[in-house]
Amino acid sequence: MYSRNPFAPPANVDVAERGILGVDYRKIVIFVAALPLALGVIVLWKNGPLYLRGAIGVLIAFVGVALAFGQINGKTPEAWFFDFLAYARRRRLHLHGYVRGMMDARSVRLDMGIEEKAAVQASAATDFFLLTANAIGMAALTGLTLWLYQSGAHGLQLWWNSLSGITSL
Repeated sequence: MYSRNPFAPPANVDVAERGILGVDYRKIVIFVAALPLALGVIVLWKNGPLYLRGAIGVLIAFVGVALAFGQINGKTPEAWFFDFLAYARRRRLHLHGYVRGMMDARSVRLDMGIEEKAAVQASAATDFFLLTANAIGMAALTGLTLWLYQSGAHGLQLWWNSLSGITSL
């Protein structure tokens, strides 16, 4: 169940990472930049309908949260993107038999128990792509809700009644 040394510190801790209330400055800056941008789209963009402004504002806010807190294979999205660019710009894409010197972030020690493996896999649940998909879903739900609130429900009821042949309201 436990590792051999119960007093050993966790292996995945960056001591140089400082922040406020346990949140590092990178996450704070991304989140603080995304919120005013989202509110600016909702409040300052006067020409668009409210449901479109609300959906885009919620999408910007949740993508900011995904960028701040999400990880792709244990890396931040920008570190993953820079690694992807470095890989794509290589001259030789396939190096047969080449072994990296870096440890894979997804590797699990063989001496771990089932409970520890489940805990390690559950701690990696902040996947960037999952958070982005949730952001798109929340933006669509917000846009639909605001559209229904702004007389979209009445228009939908009129359309449904025209299909069913009911003319009285």
